Order: sequence, then C-alpha cells, then structure tokens
Amino acid sequence: MITGELKNKVNKIWEIFWTGGITNPLSVIEQFTYLLFIKGLDDKQLAEEKLAKDKVFDFLKRENIIQTNLTDCSLGRLGYKPAEKYKKALKNTDKKMLQLKVNGVEFITERRVFDNGANGLEKVNCPYCKTNNIENNWAEILGNWYEKQGSYKLQCFTCKRESDIFDFIFYPTWGFGYFGIVFWNWGVLSQEFISDLENITSTKIKLIEGRL
Repeated sequence: MITGELKNKVNKIWEIFWTGGITNPLSVIEQFTYLLFIKGLDDKQLAEEKLAKDKVFDFLKRENIIQTNLTDCSLGRLGYKPAEKYKKALKNTDKKMLQLKVNGVEFITERRVFDNGANGLEKVNCPYCKTNNIENNWAEILGNWYEKQGSYKLQCFTCKRESDIFDFIFYPTWGFGYFGIVFWNWGVLSQEFISDLENITSTKIKLIEGRL
C-alpha cells in the first residue's frame, strides 16, 4: 500500500495525467528545463550517476557557467546562480532572466520521475503499436517505481504486449532516473552545450522542458 509522502508524490504525478498540469501562484516562475542523464535505471547505477554529477559540476564551474556558492536561487532547494559565462549554455540569451528571483541550476541525485509540470501530458504511446495508453494503470506502476518493488511493466490496451514504463513514449517528454539537472528560468539550452555534457559523462541526455 502506498502511504504518506510517497502517496502524495504519486498523487501529484497522477493528477498531471488527468488535469494537464498544476498551477503555481509564484509569478517569478516561468519555466524549467531538466537534463536527465540516462545511464541505467537500477540502484547499481547510483554511484556512477553521482560521479557523473561531479564531472558536470566541475565542468560548469571551470567554464564559469555557474557560480560556486549555493543560494536560494532554485525553487524549494539550494542551487547555483548563473556566472559570467552563462551564455555558453544557451541557444538564445535574455538578460532579463538574471533579474528573476528563481534563476539557478539545481542538481538532483535521487530516484525521480522527471515530469514537465503544467505543460501537461497529451498522450503516452505504446512502443510497439503506438496506441495512446494515457488511461492505463499508471498509478500502480508509478508507485512500484517509487517503492522499488513489483513490476515496472505495463500491458498495452491494444496490442496486449508488455513494456517497461521507461519504454513508453511520453508527449511531451517525461523521464525516469537518478541524476538530473534543473535549469530554472534559463531559457533554451544549446545543442552544443548538451553535446558537451554527453561527451563529458559518456551518457545519453534526455531534455525535458516544463512550466509551473
């Protein structure tokens, strides 16, 4: 049975399926971007993901993209403010972003469903027949993911084939993993920057853009 804090997390994710997102009264929050590092999806990969985090953090500091001191520039957690060369990470730049209270980089090294907030979820297609399975039994599967027990497989309504939840195709993009970076109110990240991080960590990166 899912109870307490875990139940609240699953309920929040499940609510996004049905309502298309959540609202947030904080006008300073406009958008966020997750970079989810896809290396593996079991606990054996956790130490490796933390090592990747150290490599990325060192790179961002060395390139003077983020400052070195933790501040309250992220939403709900401490993060790192943009440094002098922050533009290296962006496709297009807007100096107005520096005036926002929430405007930082947050590192996540824990088991997480990386959703896109109020951008909502339009469909979740089967990897085999491409049928939309958004009304499937996601609550139980997401609970298994958070609790690290049971099966992470879901049977498609149409073709009846089972697939890991990680293989379903989410529109807009969602992800499951242990290591991600949140860029709060940074705008569009450049492909060159993302490629640099992939080369540094030898890891495929999934880009997830969202709003609150």
